[in-house]
Amino acid sequence: MLNVIYMFFSVIGFGIIFNLPMKMLPLAALSAAVGQAGYTIIMDRFQSPVAATVLSAIIIGLLGEVMARTFKKPATLFVIPGILPLVPGAYIYQTMLYLVQDNIKLAIEYGLLTGFVSLGIAASLMAVTTFWNLIFNKK
Repeated sequence: MLNVIYMFFSVIGFGIIFNLPMKMLPLAALSAAVGQAGYTIIMDRFQSPVAATVLSAIIIGLLGEVMARTFKKPATLFVIPGILPLVPGAYIYQTMLYLVQDNIKLAIEYGLLTGFVSLGIAASLMAVTTFWNLIFNKK
C-alpha cells in the first residue's frame, strides 16, 4: 500500500503544475489515492488490468461527484487528477517498444490492452456521470 501514499503526493504535484486551487489539492489527491487503493486490491485478486481500471475509474468518478456536490466545485476538479494515474502510459510505451523491435504479436497484445484500458476509463466515467445526473438531477 506504499503506492497509495506515493499516488497521493504525486497527484498533489500534478495539481500544483495544473493550477488546482490549493484548498482542493488534498481532496483531489485523496480521490487518486482511493482509486489507486481500489486498483491495487482488484489487481491482487483478479490479475486483470482492464477490470481494475474500470472499477477504479468508477470509484474515482463516484468520489468526484460526491466531492463536487459537497464542496460546490466542478466534478472534473476531482476526477481528472484522480484518473491520471490510471492512464495506460506504460502499456503505450510497451506497444511502441515492441513495434520498434518488430515484435508484432506483442505490439498487438499491448496495443489492445491499451485500447481496452482507455475505453474502460472513458466508459466508466461516462456511466457514472450519466447515472449520477439521472438520479440526482431530476427536474
